[in-house]
Amino acid sequence: MLKTKLGLLSTYQDLSRELSIVSGNFKNPCFSIAGRALSFETKDTTIISAVGRSRYTNSKCIDTPICLTRHKTLPNRSTSHQSVHQESILNLRNIRKKLISDGKIKLFTLKLPLMKKKDIQIDNLVFSFSENSSKSDIELKITTIVTPDPEIVDIPGCICLFQTEINSNSTNSSFFELPLVSMVDKPKARLYTLAQPSSFWFSSSVRRARLPLIGGIHAFVLHFDIIPKQLTLPADVFIAATLEKPLISRDKPIPCKCLILRKHNSTMFPHVAYHGTAINAIQSILNDGLALPGTVTTGGKRINPPKSHIARDKTAFGVSDFASAIFLSPSVYYSADPTYAKTFSYGDRILVPVLECSVKSQCYSTNRCTVPTYRKHKGDDMETIEWRVKDPQNIEINAILFITKINSIDAAKMERIIKAFILLKMREGRTVLE
Repeated sequence: MLKTKLGLLSTYQDLSRELSIVSGNFKNPCFSIAGRALSFETKDTTIISAVGRSRYTNSKCIDTPICLTRHKTLPNRSTSHQSVHQESILNLRNIRKKLISDGKIKLFTLKLPLMKKKDIQIDNLVFSFSENSSKSDIELKITTIVTPDPEIVDIPGCICLFQTEINSNSTNSSFFELPLVSMVDKPKARLYTLAQPSSFWFSSSVRRARLPLIGGIHAFVLHFDIIPKQLTLPADVFIAATLEKPLISRDKPIPCKCLILRKHNSTMFPHVAYHGTAINAIQSILNDGLALPGTVTTGGKRINPPKSHIARDKTAFGVSDFASAIFLSPSVYYSADPTYAKTFSYGDRILVPVLECSVKSQCYSTNRCTVPTYRKHKGDDMETIEWRVKDPQNIEINAILFITKINSIDAAKMERIIKAFILLKMREGRTVLE
């Protein structure tokens, strides 16, 4: 794996040049992200714009670093949709006008020697400069807008917009280390920077609070707890009447809590099916979609079938490399089986996550049940209970279902203790009566 650092204006040519320097050659001219081809419409299309348009998710927020895959030629499935999304139009001029007209300006100077940490607070925005972090005296100008007009910024959950500027005699290289930025009493707010000239905003998954540059437009965007401490998402990846309470109750196809991600496109994706997963995999799936085995995700992890599943390169049901596909089921009960859906604790309950998906017609094959311990439920057709989809782009993920397996962990423990006690007494030849 090669690592390189690129600027916001970097294009395909810049990426090619950097990789040639790092690797000594550049023989693979094509790129993909999580199995989806990067499309460069013009020579001026930036890397960040190509990534944002090609990802599965339609979110304007991008986490860095980003893992790209090089190819000599792209696989056919990667080129079936060269551009998944049309990039939204962001009126940068209007944002700058709004900052000028409504922004609160703070001017300050960092003077050498900076012998100890220095905090600069503007309303509830705090800039923290570490000891000896600058090379020279630096004049900074910060313009802030709290609760900006959502029509201007167009990011749900944006609670602060600010611009950083530096005096003409200084540059970003005037810092040994750029400051940390935080918001008082807003632990769920995440720092993003506008990836000009695109309409996407980026954040660092490894240095979330570190300002990536001086001379940019930045925002703090709230992320919302779907499952506290286990799944937190920005508001532009789900649909909710109330952002603070994103989960709704559903009775069909099974009693559960549900997070709606998109409206079901019944024209293009008419068939509903389910996919069991693990809570710690959901964030990656929402970014990259359901990916084929062997795919390297945006975060750099390679997808492989679990050890208990049919292995790669094995023939099953007359299909070579049977596991090289995505598997769904029309039965939510089958998808919620422990073979596929992994339990997690939420308060005093045990839940499993199941993705509610929709699939294009004539884009899947069916197979019989492959889980020996599964018990048939009403409506199950055991001969066609597994759907095999070869192309991820034939699937849309519409919702996440959180299905309760155990209503109370404490009650379940007590029930097991009582059963064990009764069994022990029965073995001793005595009957225990309540």
